Amino acid sequence: MTMKKMVWINLLAILLFANLGYAQEAKTLTLADIYKNGEFGQKGFGPVRWMKDNKGYSTLEESTNLAGKDIVKYDAKTGKRAIVVSASDLIPKGSEKPLVIKDYKWSDDNTKLLVFTNTRKVWRYHTRGDYWVLNLATKKLSQLGKSLPEATLMFAKFSPDGSRVGYVSDLNIYVEEVSSNSITQITKDGGGDI
Repeated sequence: MTMKKMVWINLLAILLFANLGYAQEAKTLTLADIYKNGEFGQKGFGPVRWMKDNKGYSTLEESTNLAGKDIVKYDAKTGKRAIVVSASDLIPKGSEKPLVIKDYKWSDDNTKLLVFTNTRKVWRYHTRGDYWVLNLATKKLSQLGKSLPEATLMFAKFSPDGSRVGYVSDLNIYVEEVSSNSITQITKDGGGDI
């Protein structure tokens, strides 16, 4: 390689990197962008849930119709995509916006969906919040623990038949009938260190 070519290559490299550096200087880096606005956060995938039929998985994806997320199922063999729960199915009565899904779980028969939203941190993790159940056949969306303080429910799980949900609120255990929203308090001595 001749000396003249080396000079031109080096000059082009310097100009290229100088322009990249200038483009990056155009915006001021702030703590709010890093920690509050999530501007530099990674684009997540999931949470992913394997379907009970063992033929595919579901995950969250941005809705094309609303400012929310759809739950989408992918067939593991073919890669075929289908929206299982649209963001519009997750709009509570009296609201205009869909629930912001922090986590979700399927019932054993995949006919009901348990949605964790409105979360609060307990130490380092978001483990307190509100839970909603969506019946996929009827599209009925109902909030669990309506009579309990907001964002105090923790560790909700479907019963094996999907008819009830157990959860913790203020360190006591509750069971709620999904169809009637009838709540049974199992323990009454929770509090302090218990």
